[in-house]
Amino acid sequence: MKPIIEKYTEQLLAEGSVTQAEIDQMKSRIMGMLEEEYEASKTYKGSSKEWVSSSWQGHKSPSELAFETVSPRTTGVKKDVLEYIGTKAASYPKDFTVHPNLGRVLRAREQSIKDGEGIDWATAESMAFGSLLAEGTHVRLSGQDVERGTFSQRHALLHDQKTVITFDIYFRNLNTCL
Repeated sequence: MKPIIEKYTEQLLAEGSVTQAEIDQMKSRIMGMLEEEYEASKTYKGSSKEWVSSSWQGHKSPSELAFETVSPRTTGVKKDVLEYIGTKAASYPKDFTVHPNLGRVLRAREQSIKDGEGIDWATAESMAFGSLLAEGTHVRLSGQDVERGTFSQRHALLHDQKTVITFDIYFRNLNTCL
């Protein structure tokens, strides 16, 4: 397989975005900079101060951070609100065909919330996201495990096994939470 730089170069040349001379000039300039820095690295002797965060512009030292005054913020959520969020996040419409394995996971979550025992990390995370959303805080989840639920964790979106309709737990269930 051709290296990506060759493929991209061919594409740029084919569409007329650049000339071969411009490409050669860019390669020469970049390789020159890299070679210059590589040669300089052979004789570089760093000081121990360079590894201390307080010597970096714009970064505070751990001791400066420790004595910084931060206004306290109430972060707790009332138990009944948390139970409501957890129950809603573990539910889906009656006419929705959830995958059997996922159905067991969601029923177990709901039961742990009702019992107040055995609440796992994924359930707690779900309630945390829900409580933030209920307070009006924007939460951005990304990556495949948000939808697909890798390791039976997030399941922010459910897919109906018969109709392929998607059900967004947080948007549909929690948008009227508080």
